[in-house]
Amino acid sequence: MKKINNNNDFLKVKAVENLDDVKIMEYAQDVFISQIFDNYYMIIKRKFKNKNCKSFDKKIRFNNVICEIKDIKQIDENLNLELEYGDEDSIIVDMNGIDNFRFAKELIFQDYDVRRMIIKLGLLEKDKYYYRFGCSGARECDFHPGGEVFESILLNGKDGSGISQSVSGYLPNNRKFSKSISLFDQTKQYLREERIVYSHTAFLKECGIDNSKCIYIKIKPEKNDVSLLDIMCELAKRLELSSYAIQMCIKNNNDITEYNTKIKGRVLKHLPKEPFEKLQDATDIGLEQLFELNDNEIMYGVGTNYLRYEPEWKEFTGGRQYERRGHIHATIVGNIKNNKHEVFHLRDSFVSPSSEIHLVLTPVDNVYKIYSIYKKNNHYYCKTTDKDINVLIKDIRLLEKN
Repeated sequence: MKKINNNNDFLKVKAVENLDDVKIMEYAQDVFISQIFDNYYMIIKRKFKNKNCKSFDKKIRFNNVICEIKDIKQIDENLNLELEYGDEDSIIVDMNGIDNFRFAKELIFQDYDVRRMIIKLGLLEKDKYYYRFGCSGARECDFHPGGEVFESILLNGKDGSGISQSVSGYLPNNRKFSKSISLFDQTKQYLREERIVYSHTAFLKECGIDNSKCIYIKIKPEKNDVSLLDIMCELAKRLELSSYAIQMCIKNNNDITEYNTKIKGRVLKHLPKEPFEKLQDATDIGLEQLFELNDNEIMYGVGTNYLRYEPEWKEFTGGRQYERRGHIHATIVGNIKNNKHEVFHLRDSFVSPSSEIHLVLTPVDNVYKIYSIYKKNNHYYCKTTDKDINVLIKDIRLLEKN
């Protein structure tokens, strides 16, 4: 795994153990119930269709940008983007979600349980490595300040061990911008296992450059204040991608123009303590800032995008789709100046001709959503919403047909 930030050493990731403690049964087609001691989970597989169309011209112009699909073998190694991972057996794993956040329930879980479940299901090949990246969260404790987590891990498919450069962005007292810190456990040698709220991550399988499904795109804006996330979604539409992993790298070059790249980032101030009654409650618990990316700073973003099933959130927000333009966390590395989030949830980036933008989209057909559930009178219900899982399954299958 390429090192993004030279200021942080790699952390070790412990192998998962006691797989016999993980019970898995098939509940329905592509639906599984997992029991780990007294905890139950539903794992539902969703299948997406990605045509991975590269038939349009290598250079296209739309919405005030020029997008050029490049040969992945010619990428600059100094960009530290991973292109040798991502064949057809790659997956996305979505643990918990926005409902846990909104209802302030089931907020804490262990990442090794996620790894144990997917290994027990046989989703990882034992002789392959997986580049795992995306979004999650960590809470404050006596040895770590917590924060929004930028996940970047190289895992062994055999036992879930590996190395990590995951970092989190926490808010120091009386500060309005997050600081970056490695996501270490109490030993400061291993990756911390506890997570909060959600873990939306891609597991891209090792495949070599010749078999990689990654699509590398260089983007050149022709005017100021162009929304990068809007451009990314339009590109995915033209490539006929419906479910994909995202890597991005952005630099700023003031030799072209003095108009800097702007970034809108959001960090969580603290865990929700009560269910949200109105949308403003969800806004108040975070701190969103607009700031500039300076020269000698690089922003890396990682995440996933697909049509998520979050009906309670859609109803609560008056029809908004959860993370319509993807769920992406980002970190800024280099000679960082003050007054910017160093790790954050990327809400958007407003790019200009001075922006150097590298984007990698990797089609991922299979998404595994994990719900925390409970058993009552021989029936299973979602812990967050108390919805019968049979209703969940039916509605998700209807969504797939549409």
